[in-house]
Amino acid sequence: MKVIIAIDPGKSGGYAVHWGHSDSYIGTQPRGVSVYKMPESEVELIDQIKSVKSYAGEEKYEIEAVIETVGGYIGGKGAPGSSMFNFGFSTGFVHGALIALQIPLHEIRPQEWQKRVNAGNSKAHASKAAWKRHLVNLAKKHFPSVSGINLSTADALLILEAHLK
Repeated sequence: MKVIIAIDPGKSGGYAVHWGHSDSYIGTQPRGVSVYKMPESEVELIDQIKSVKSYAGEEKYEIEAVIETVGGYIGGKGAPGSSMFNFGFSTGFVHGALIALQIPLHEIRPQEWQKRVNAGNSKAHASKAAWKRHLVNLAKKHFPSVSGINLSTADALLILEAHLK
């Protein structure tokens, strides 16, 4: 068995935890999945990840993480360079925390996870908000029994789904 942490980095992102994935499980509806909004502080995030790792250790499960790969483009009109810097800093912090906690880390590009979960692409939607609503609805469809799916957590769930495929 394996505990998997799927992370959508950034202050407005979130993460999903699959509390015990078995490679022999067939299906798109994994059991035992929780979602969390990114905490306000880096210390709180480290404490939360330590708690997940502690659970995996107690259960004698392996643990791994998958995180969305970020590029240098922050997107949108009027997005200042400081936004890109802050996003990169937050993502780098998550990488460093996982490495320091010795949690194996995989990366997945946004285009790849979106393809694996049949999300389509943002160009098919009238606005960024419409695209994000589409991803929230898709996450709710893929994970109907998971509570707390919202703009902060939907991408993390879809990243988890893509990683499991």
